[in-house]
Amino acid sequence: MTNAAAASLILGCIMPFIVSIVKQINFPKWANWTITLLLCSVMGTVTVWITGGFDNFHIGNLLVVIAGIFVSSQAAYSAYWKGTVTEEKLNALTSRRI
Repeated sequence: MTNAAAASLILGCIMPFIVSIVKQINFPKWANWTITLLLCSVMGTVTVWITGGFDNFHIGNLLVVIAGIFVSSQAAYSAYWKGTVTEEKLNALTSRRI
């Protein structure tokens, strides 16, 4: 396992917390899902950059890291974060009222 792949699994476990801060209560489900995917893509790109993956760049490596972050974030969300009081309060505090 490469450093970028290992980092992607670790970052994926942190992503539900970050996503809860950014997503909005009054957005439709598809919009919050898009926010999650974009955040995972940004974190994946930063991970590849920090681990030196752009020195010998292949698009497949970037996609693997992004997928690793997304999949591990969804697993962590389903297992530990979904439906918790902390998620609801954090999401309510950071959501804008329109």
